[in-house]
This record gives sequence, C-alpha cells and structure tokens, in this order.
Amino acid sequence: MNLRRIVLVGFLSIGAVGAFAQLAEPSQDKGTLDDLALFIAGMPQVRADSPFNSLEETSAWIAHQKSMESNWEKLRNRRIEKMEVWYDRKFKHLYDSTLTMLYPFSGPDFVNAHTLYPKANRYVFFGLEDIDDLPDIKNMSPNEQADVLSSIDFTLRDIYSKGYFITMHMLTDMNLKRVEGVIPVFMVFMTRSGHEFINMEKFTVNEDGQLALVDDFKDVSIKGLRIQFRDRKSGDIQELLYFDLNVNDSHLAKNPGFPAFLRTIGRTNTFIKAASYLMCCREFSVTRSIVLEVSETIFQDDTGISLKYFDESIWALQLYGEYTWPIKDFDPYTHQPDLMKRYQETEAALIKHLPFPMGYHYWGDQKQNHIIATRKY
Repeated sequence: MNLRRIVLVGFLSIGAVGAFAQLAEPSQDKGTLDDLALFIAGMPQVRADSPFNSLEETSAWIAHQKSMESNWEKLRNRRIEKMEVWYDRKFKHLYDSTLTMLYPFSGPDFVNAHTLYPKANRYVFFGLEDIDDLPDIKNMSPNEQADVLSSIDFTLRDIYSKGYFITMHMLTDMNLKRVEGVIPVFMVFMTRSGHEFINMEKFTVNEDGQLALVDDFKDVSIKGLRIQFRDRKSGDIQELLYFDLNVNDSHLAKNPGFPAFLRTIGRTNTFIKAASYLMCCREFSVTRSIVLEVSETIFQDDTGISLKYFDESIWALQLYGEYTWPIKDFDPYTHQPDLMKRYQETEAALIKHLPFPMGYHYWGDQKQNHIIATRKY
C-alpha cells in the first residue's frame, strides 16, 4: 500500500483546520473524469474532443438519457423544488453556511444534502456502501455498456421514489450489477445538480485522524473517497469526503482514527434522515456522542439522535410536523414516548410545518416529525 500524506495549499476561501489544514488545487487534467460523469448522468458532452461523444449516439445511451431526464424531472417536481423554496425562505438563515456539512449514515445521498446545504465548502459523509473503481466504459462492448447504464437507473430507484437509499438494496445492487460502489451515484447527482466533476482521490485515515492518500484499499481498514466538484455557473469549488466504514462502538474501538478525524473538522451543520435509528442504540454511543460534540446545528428526523440525549441547557429545539410512529420495519422498539409527549404538550402554533416529505414517511408531508437543534451560546 502506497501512502502519501495530503500536503498542499488550500484552495477554499475559509480557514481550514485539523486534517484539512492543507488541501490540493484540483488537477487541471481531469477532463475525461467529467466526461464520464456526464455520460453516466445522461447529459450531453461539453468537450468537442470527449471520447464519449460517439457513445452518446448509441440507442442504449439515448434510452438512458430519456430515463434520467424523466426521473430527474419527477424528483425535482415532487421534492427538490419544494426543498429549494423552503431552504431559501426558511432554512438558510438558521445556520452558518461556511461550516462543514456532516451527514451520518448518508450513503451516496448527495442530492438531498446539497439541496439543503448548497453553500457548504465541505461535505463529510459516512455509510456502509462500498467505494469501488469506476467501470471502464470506453473499453466495454455495446452490450456491456448498456448493462452499466441500466444498472445505474436501477440503483437509483429508491432515491427517486422514496427520497432515500435503502442500504440493503444498495449493497445487493452493487454486488450483483455491473455498477459497483458509490462513485457512479455521486457522479449522477453532482452532474445533474449543475456541477463539473473535477477530481477524485482515495484515502485512508491514520490513528491520529490525519488523512493519507492511497492507490488502493489493500490492507486499509478505513476507506475514504475525496471528490472535488465545481459549480458550472459560479465556478465555486466544493469537496466531499465519503467514508466507507461501520461506525458502531466495537468497530470504532479498532479504528480510532475516524473519531479522531471527526474531532478535527470543527463545528458542523449535521443532517440526519432515514438513519435506521442507529444512534438511538447503545451500540452507536461513540458516534452519537461525537455528533453531539461537533455539531453547531442538527436537522434530523426521528431516526437520528433520540430526544433524551439532547441536553436542553446546550440545545434549543424546534419541532416540525407531528409525532409519527416509526414504520413497521422499526416499530415498536424505536418509538420515543418522550418525543410523542413533547409534541402533544407543545402548542400547535409553536410547531412548524415542513412542506415536503423527507425520510421513511416519504408519501406525504403531514405524517412525519423533524427537529432542528441549534447550539446555545
């Protein structure tokens, strides 16, 4: 394993901290990476010399483009446009957009994170979905290329219909289909949301929480992916760090570098949804404690941190929606009587409305409950 310390000049406008102290200028020789992202996302090439121009004339890609356009339009109409309006009118004033955006148990859900936190300089995601190599589409047969494109469409079915990824579906899809790992999914949603895919690197984390670039993940226990992307209109560069890691207490005891890393990133705006109620469990107490420690704000549904763990001398809590029992996959052991009581005893006028579905109760915007927790000073 070839380790190379991340040592470089920061390109972001804000001061960096800890493991982020110095970051590289994105490579300028990454055109084919963006070409591939456009191809996978079902969008036309922007470079006249792109090697994918001819491939976008095939019947498989044309069908893929139509499917992507249709699904993207439905996603925007059902959910994203409502989220954008709410962000602009109600949400963006509630947090400091210069802070890192932290998304526990995210999977490759860039689209929801970026819609609610579009100005974050950095996104830190972690989940169980694998990081794998990109498919070498240019050297595949037409049938193999068609398989890749259909696999991408299939993998995205849950985010289109429900607004979240189902981890077991993702793990199964990535094992059985030609598209393996989270990179193609990130490519689709970064590209579809108006970004140029400019750089990508693999890394790991040492015991002190410092990041180190790697050529591969052989003998690596913490797998990381760093993506740099540029807004095609504004030219602003952002980055996303994704960690493929089990973060229950027993695994973190064997991988102390990840908790150490999280403590280097400074205050965060944290987003939690469809998180399988993991941080309600004692087996995830370390992750829960660190999230509470580093967060400036937490926007979550009831699958995040249980109400009982919020010290209200530290946190101001704003309720949204109405208390709703967990879906049958998790009910009854994740039911929170204290949260239900809190909703029942709070004046209706003090509970705000969330005008879009988000999380496991994806079929409407009434029967769901969310909290925005803001650190007091």
